[in-house]
Parts: sequence; C-alpha cells; structure tokens
Amino acid sequence: MHEKALFLIACGTRPCWVIEPVARLVTVYRRDGSQHTLRADDERTGDDVLPGFSVRVRELFPV
Repeated sequence: MHEKALFLIACGTRPCWVIEPVARLVTVYRRDGSQHTLRADDERTGDDVLPGFSVRVRELFPV
C-alpha cells in the first residue's frame, strides 16, 4: 500500500492516507515527498482538500 501511495502522489494525488487497521496507524503522504505517521492520540485534518475536517486517529478504528 505504501508503494501505491507513492505512485498516487507522483500522479498528483493530494494528500494520500494509508490506514493500517491492525497497527492502528495512519501514514500521510504529501506531494512534497514528506510522510508522517499518526497514532491513536493524533488528530488528522483535511488540510486544504477538506477544510474544516478533523478526526482523531482512534476514531477511525472499531473498539
């Protein structure tokens, strides 16, 4: 999935999230080549793609 995310970013996607349910992680890939891994207590926003969107990573996974 991470390789596919890099491919999508190279094709112009902005940004790309890889959600790993077992590890309960979200890795965000950006066009500038940066990537950032978020854990349960971290919050993810929609940046300029989804203004006003915000979610805690833990809320993406079932209890």
